[in-house]
Amino acid sequence: MFIELFIIALFAGITPGPDLFVVIKNSLSYGVRIGLATALGIAASNVVHISLTIIGISVLVDQYPSLNTGIKIIGALYIVWIGINAIQSSPSKGEKNEDQDKQKELKPFFKAFREGFLISVFNVKPLLFFVSIFSQFIDPETGTQIRWLYGLEMVLTVGLLFSTIAVIASTFIFRKYYNKYAYWIDRIFGIVLILFAITIVFSVF
Repeated sequence: MFIELFIIALFAGITPGPDLFVVIKNSLSYGVRIGLATALGIAASNVVHISLTIIGISVLVDQYPSLNTGIKIIGALYIVWIGINAIQSSPSKGEKNEDQDKQKELKPFFKAFREGFLISVFNVKPLLFFVSIFSQFIDPETGTQIRWLYGLEMVLTVGLLFSTIAVIASTFIFRKYYNKYAYWIDRIFGIVLILFAITIVFSVF
């Protein structure tokens, strides 16, 4: 059972989404420390989703469409905000100077954590995903401790996956090319995030 959950969580984590793109963007822009902070924020949001699923509050999302709609719109607006910030990044002029590099490195750890947390916690899709998965593996006879162990396994799996992606994306070779074409890469990431937000809004109406 634990192996099946691990595989499902792994494939769910690598599915392209705004959380994945934010981890890659922050890792490329600011290095491994900020990339890992973003990954930790996403993992923390999954703790919220898992807790709501196990406790049963997530049923409210299905029973009250307006609540579901409100959460999706808030999440979409936040994704748009991050996308606009990425598009508005300053143009690169050849190689970045030391002051620009230092400014990149000064992004607060907590801010990156918050970005990862908010972009994921306001995404209803993970919540509904956990509900659908847990409905297949948990029944009334499943003990409380086993339920939380399942939840912990999924949180750790997704957290480790995003952390691995952050480490890979922040390696020298990737950052070298990013620093060379940061102006355009930031805009591509920004456009992709805004497109995700538009998709979320269209799914509401």
